[in-house]
Amino acid sequence: VYQQFCRELSRVVDSDRIAIITVDREASTMEFKYVYGRWLPRHAPGEVVPLDHTRTKNVLETGKTHVWTDTDDDPQFRINQESPDRELRAGITTPLGSKGRAIGVLNLRSRRPGAYGPREQAIVRRLAAQIGPAIENAQLYERSQQAEEEIRKLSKERSVVDEVARIVTSTLEIDRVYEEFATQLKRVVSF
Repeated sequence: VYQQFCRELSRVVDSDRIAIITVDREASTMEFKYVYGRWLPRHAPGEVVPLDHTRTKNVLETGKTHVWTDTDDDPQFRINQESPDRELRAGITTPLGSKGRAIGVLNLRSRRPGAYGPREQAIVRRLAAQIGPAIENAQLYERSQQAEEEIRKLSKERSVVDEVARIVTSTLEIDRVYEEFATQLKRVVSF
């Protein structure tokens, strides 16, 4: 769905790269969750970077869209000094909100200076407001899948522990206990 969304957005708003960036406020990090178009090192899907001194943090704190019309060398944004692609000259970063709070940003970049005028800004803001809840739902689903996997692992470990306890208490023959214990342990610990 994300690829299709970005393809359609690119038809309406000039962009060589579109990124959805989610934020972990507790860890003070941001993750490049989805990326479309130009591939950048250190800004690829799944990359997690510090939030401090970034446009993303500024947009989340102010709640306002940040637009730059040509190469943005603003020293307050550390990530600009590490920019892996100076050809992407113009950009727009706008908050992704859900239930009255910002969960990340939508970031578009273009090679064309001045690509994001008032018309483009209005479109990007409107779309960001619409996809924010969908992004949050995707995050909730992902977390629930991770929690289910953890529960499955814990359940398996618990059944092994229960079986080991049964084995240990079933006989006084230590050789037999050890062999069955090792067999059960191997189910959860590779050796």
